[in-house]
Amino acid sequence: MKKKLLSLARNFRQKDNFIEDIFVFADKDKNLNIAYLRNARTKIYIHSFNLEGHSTGYIFVQVQPNKRLFLSEVYAYQQYRGKGVASALNDILSFALNDYEGYVIRGEYAPQQLSTDRDYKREVPLEELEKRARKFYKNAGFEILNVEEYKNNKENYPDYNYDDDFILYGSGESKQIVIKSVKKQENLPYTKIEGIYVKNDAIELANQEDEAE
Repeated sequence: MKKKLLSLARNFRQKDNFIEDIFVFADKDKNLNIAYLRNARTKIYIHSFNLEGHSTGYIFVQVQPNKRLFLSEVYAYQQYRGKGVASALNDILSFALNDYEGYVIRGEYAPQQLSTDRDYKREVPLEELEKRARKFYKNAGFEILNVEEYKNNKENYPDYNYDDDFILYGSGESKQIVIKSVKKQENLPYTKIEGIYVKNDAIELANQEDEAE
């Protein structure tokens, strides 16, 4: 295992007692990323970094009553978008959600211009944002559900509930949400090596870089 990965993993665990597991994955450019899973009872937080220590993305989920999870944020930093970081973080989330089998995870569907894009003066057309969002949620197993579709066809959605799933912020109706029932994931593509879960397609890359040092 690459020494820098082991060093970063030790630093993570020393700084935060709520970190449960450490993961390593490679992005589409074959750059290694290291991520930690933080599970603090009511919050699940996954944060990834490159080997220089720069943040590449994160996912934040809240644990709520009535066997509900709220997908609060899925975010890849501007320079790391389109490289598979968000998809890799979702794989790690699937690992974490094995403890929540039978729950429903949902969030508001609202593709929008990200603040970092505005900071970099990088305007992304709404249709491009929509395209990216739909692709991500589809690949992650979510359904995009309109409230009127739900109201008119409740019999098609026996696992969902209007009050629990469309009133996400305590008041006010969400017009469109992403939602899925949590099912236990078997055979996730990670292997545990020296206390770190390494994605199978990153093992060889990590070893190659070790040999080069």
